[in-house]
Amino acid sequence: MPRSDPRRSLWVTALLFAAPLACTEATVLPPLSVQIGTNKPGSVNLSGYQPLAHGDTAPVAFGTQFRWMIVLAADLHGLPANATRAAIRVDVWSDGRSLSQFRSKLTPLNRTERGGHLALNLFVVLGSKEEWAGRAAEVSLGVEAENGQSGEASVQLRFPADPVR
Repeated sequence: MPRSDPRRSLWVTALLFAAPLACTEATVLPPLSVQIGTNKPGSVNLSGYQPLAHGDTAPVAFGTQFRWMIVLAADLHGLPANATRAAIRVDVWSDGRSLSQFRSKLTPLNRTERGGHLALNLFVVLGSKEEWAGRAAEVSLGVEAENGQSGEASVQLRFPADPVR
């Protein structure tokens, strides 16, 4: 009777032990808790985050690129402590039409003392003031973390009628 190759025996044994691992169901990740907020433009001070509520005035600023923008931030809960980046999308709608979109695939996340993460300085550029001043708008913000977790939130805001530069 021919002798079997010991390498073949090891290979078969490894496959037999690995098979149950390969057949397990994929891990279902819990959704993220997302709160839309704002921060002072350009600030990296985590304590400067302010949540936005329905009916609040949109945090509009005139940027250094001579364009109006909404300055947003996202407060995220449910991510692993070592999360560092996320893809973020923002859509701004008013009267059934899109006013602006923001997309970022590598937005840095800052770990907070409360155990969450903040994404600061999401500058959503707006068109001419005549398109949005004094109007109500819906702002939706979606997040997808590096580990595949996702979540979204939306808030109804009102643009100031006469924003100050």
